[in-house]
Amino acid sequence: MKHLLSILILFGFTFTSFAEETYLGCWKDGSDELVYEIDINFEQNKLWIDDFVNEIVLVTEKHIVADGQNGTVRTTINRFTGELTESLIISNGDASEVVSRLNCKQLEQLF
Repeated sequence: MKHLLSILILFGFTFTSFAEETYLGCWKDGSDELVYEIDINFEQNKLWIDDFVNEIVLVTEKHIVADGQNGTVRTTINRFTGELTESLIISNGDASEVVSRLNCKQLEQLF
């Protein structure tokens, strides 16, 4: 019984660690070339674009919004359409016009 409980607890931790992160691939319209690989960790409120960490500042049913480490770029991902937009952040903290627009989809683990 003690071993069964240990196995169940270990399985619970393993399942939780896999559920924490979401992986996306992002492309420009009409292109087969991968522009970004994105790793989202909701527990840590971090979003990595390639190897650059961004702080998630807002999560809603429709959007994920993250600000870059240096505070100059805001990334918004539409959770329904997969559209990623990047905007420059102006001095008052608002986002300016969109400077980049990509389409993302969730990447599946192959093995």
